[in-house]
Amino acid sequence: MSQDDARLVGYQRGGSANEQFRYLRSNSEQEQLVSQGLPPYTELTRRGVGWQVMDTTATAAVVVRPSTVAGLTLYNGEVGATAKSYVIDRIFAFNLVSTDVIAGWSIWAAVHPTMVAPTADITAIRSMNGKSAYAGAAIVDTGASVLDSGWFCLLYTSPSPRD
Repeated sequence: MSQDDARLVGYQRGGSANEQFRYLRSNSEQEQLVSQGLPPYTELTRRGVGWQVMDTTATAAVVVRPSTVAGLTLYNGEVGATAKSYVIDRIFAFNLVSTDVIAGWSIWAAVHPTMVAPTADITAIRSMNGKSAYAGAAIVDTGASVLDSGWFCLLYTSPSPRD
């Protein structure tokens, strides 16, 4: 074995081969290929740092992009040197009623650098792991007045032909 030769080695964690030596594999570019063992967000959920909200009231469809009224607002009320940043990992909508008009629909979102704290219309902020009641600084509001600082389409569904 030359001095330039290197081997990837490791030990298995858990299972019947726990702590047994294993050679690791790499591709032709010497990149180690791995796969995720648990579903996404498992560790964040286990640590109790994942929260979710749902607006259960109907929102009327609009024919133009939003301007200064947000259907749902997540306000970050964190302050100080230890303030947290919020990461939104999913947004969804359900179209319960439709007309015979063939049309697409979309979900729009905007990040507003500053805004006045809205009212807390939705107070049921639920833990992803059954943890006790939410005690953070987030405020969730429906129909809040916001600045029109730029709205971006997050999801668009194109019209589909009818049978």
